[in-house]
Amino acid sequence: MSCRLAFYSPEWDSTIRGFTLDEEQKNFVALPSAIIDLSLEDRDRYPVVILLEEEPVGFFVLHHSEEFRTLAGNKDALLLRAFSIDRNHQGKGLASKAMNQLPELVLNHFPQVNEVVLAVNESNSLAKRLYEKSGFHYKGINRAGRSGNEFIMHYSLHHA
Repeated sequence: MSCRLAFYSPEWDSTIRGFTLDEEQKNFVALPSAIIDLSLEDRDRYPVVILLEEEPVGFFVLHHSEEFRTLAGNKDALLLRAFSIDRNHQGKGLASKAMNQLPELVLNHFPQVNEVVLAVNESNSLAKRLYEKSGFHYKGINRAGRSGNEFIMHYSLHHA
């Protein structure tokens, strides 16, 4: 099955806005429907769609965030936020496939970026494991998030 990343296109809008998550996941991540408009209005945010056989199955945002560049201690970092896979497509390994394609996408479209950072809630062990398996590292930086303590994780693009 073909899985690829693509920047948001209006043709996928209704499918993306229809994504659902289970109750536990809603504690940690916003649904695409809650953040897509903000992402489309802010030129520092780049909405990305995860496609399976050209059907949208997941979503995340790449964000040039001053707050996170400062937190990460890297002016050339890009923030990955709001990563989710639609509930109907979970358990198929799509999150891992998407994360494995992330470095190439960032290197091709953001050549000045040398690191991707993200925040993951410390009690979201499933997501933390996914990010660790995908090459993200926790370097001891935390912040208070909307659902508790968050670990800031880093992926260096020098090794991609």
